[in-house]
Amino acid sequence: MMGCKIAHGTTFKCAVGEGLLDQRRVVQIGLRGTSYTSKDYQWSVDQ
Repeated sequence: MMGCKIAHGTTFKCAVGEGLLDQRRVVQIGLRGTSYTSKDYQWSVDQ
């Protein structure tokens, strides 16, 4: 998925970036994924 414009998490990352999800009330469960780099993981924590 690295280097791909669209991947399995794109929908949620875009929704967060566009302010479409209330991050205090949304929980994402079951989406497969890996931690590619510590920067990618930190982005998730920061949200």
